[in-house]
Amino acid sequence: MSWTFKSTDSFHPTLSLALGSGPTDAPVPSYCQPYILVRLPPAVFIDPHTFPAHSALTFLNSSLVDFRAVDFSRVELEAAVGWSDPRGDVRRRRGSASSAAGNGGAVRRVGDKPGKRRAVKKPGKDTFVVVGQEDEEDEMGGGQRRLRATSESKRSDARAPLARERTAVLLALDRDFDRRGQDQNNKDESDEGDDEGDDEEALTGVKRSSSPTSSSSSSKEKTTIDIPLHVRYLPPRHASTPPSPSEILDRILHPSTSGLYDDVTLSLPDVLLACTYSPASTLSPFEAVEPDELLPPPHSHLTLPPHLASLEWFRHRPAPQTSSRLTLTLPQGDASLAGSVQQLTLALFVVVALYIAVSLRSTLNRVRQTQAQWEKVMLGKTK
Repeated sequence: MSWTFKSTDSFHPTLSLALGSGPTDAPVPSYCQPYILVRLPPAVFIDPHTFPAHSALTFLNSSLVDFRAVDFSRVELEAAVGWSDPRGDVRRRRGSASSAAGNGGAVRRVGDKPGKRRAVKKPGKDTFVVVGQEDEEDEMGGGQRRLRATSESKRSDARAPLARERTAVLLALDRDFDRRGQDQNNKDESDEGDDEGDDEEALTGVKRSSSPTSSSSSSKEKTTIDIPLHVRYLPPRHASTPPSPSEILDRILHPSTSGLYDDVTLSLPDVLLACTYSPASTLSPFEAVEPDELLPPPHSHLTLPPHLASLEWFRHRPAPQTSSRLTLTLPQGDASLAGSVQQLTLALFVVVALYIAVSLRSTLNRVRQTQAQWEKVMLGKTK
């Protein structure tokens, strides 16, 4: 099982999970339901209009966030990071952290420790990264502390900056992955793209690859679960020193090589089993987990729906030496260019206004000349 990002160069990346024939080594018991739990930072959200099956999503409940199951009307689709921070407290804190580091307002990288710098390689340009405060969870990232979520931690987590912008989503999977994989292999090639496969993909968001995972006669198809995501615009960074005119021109003309970027981290989604009662035998490679442990800070202010919180939960154990995070590199605006952009916009507006005024005057003069000539012609005819 492996997680990867696809289409990372767009604002619509796809989180892809590659499974074998199913989420477990053995068939899923009839009293268990497989789920995928995705915890998202403020910079990333699931766009309901791009997801194939609205009924397969469950937004986790929060008394303060007020998310409800499949309540897409409460998802801010076009807002940038910080829409819940209208006074700009988070942006000011991020800006002061960059200025205090004395790095000319370099980009702060998500999840870094204080006092360190890390280079982010971009084509033709090295961007140095300044870390934030050690005890402060980055407002845009998805970092988490492995702590048991308590009532007090939930309340304090809900008061954290941009808490309202963090979301978590449950995706219900089909428990019959193994059986469906065998049935699909037994079909003729002409039936591989029939309506049943289309219906399954529409209901579960699951796509099966055409190549089997094994060369044996009982080979099973590889199952890929694609989760379409959407990213938000990041707040512009505030530089402590203004750039030179040549740097401004270079950033405007070559944004892909001279632009600013920030890394946003996502915790790996959890592959879960929710069972009505605890099974007698072990569910390898799953381990029992308390419902509160599924949503550690900074998502501990969210809660499972009541009908799910009462179930027995089991979490897939990650493979050894597997990274617990995924990283997206997103473009970031440069606040130091605001003055130059405003001046350039004003100059362009003045030039366009003058051009329109000159064109209008020239047109009026031609109209007057044409009218005068017409009057002379009409006057000559009357004589």
